[in-house]
Amino acid sequence: MKKTTLTKQFMIIIWGVIALAMLFCWVLLSHFSERYYQHTRIRVLEDAYDVVNDASKNGTIVSEGFKDEIDKITIRNNMSLIIYDRNGSPAYTSGSDTDMMVRRYFDILMSGNFSNGNAVVETKDGYVILKQHDDKLDTDYMTMYAMLGGGESLLMSFSLESITDMADTFNQYIIFVGFEFLLIV
Repeated sequence: MKKTTLTKQFMIIIWGVIALAMLFCWVLLSHFSERYYQHTRIRVLEDAYDVVNDASKNGTIVSEGFKDEIDKITIRNNMSLIIYDRNGSPAYTSGSDTDMMVRRYFDILMSGNFSNGNAVVETKDGYVILKQHDDKLDTDYMTMYAMLGGGESLLMSFSLESITDMADTFNQYIIFVGFEFLLIV
């Protein structure tokens, strides 16, 4: 009889530990994963800025090699990019959201204030990164506005919706796997 009682007690302890571990993972992921992914994506923007700025300084911004390299970066990272020449004309675009980027850019230019309704995430010498909300699409974006070493302007942007969706999906996955494990045990 004691063997059954010890087995039941052991099972209850294991279930409790698993449930606490699931709760701990869910709390951690729900509070920190989105910020972590945003931080990672900001680094991608900064790395892409370095590539574009180096090409601008070297005068290779219109070369085919540069275009291939920047296309790889934008496609892999689901970003959109626009480079304006010194006269303000679009010299190069990459990505699918360039029309929306131009609209958001001109909205900021017309307001005369980068932080007007936008959250300034990071400012460094040569660029500013904003978290913007597009009311028309009801979507948040992380956008970099930069002046390049060769005199060109740069806009890069990516949607934050994919990051939020990915964090939510991963949280649901952790809960699903935890419950399945509890059922198996």
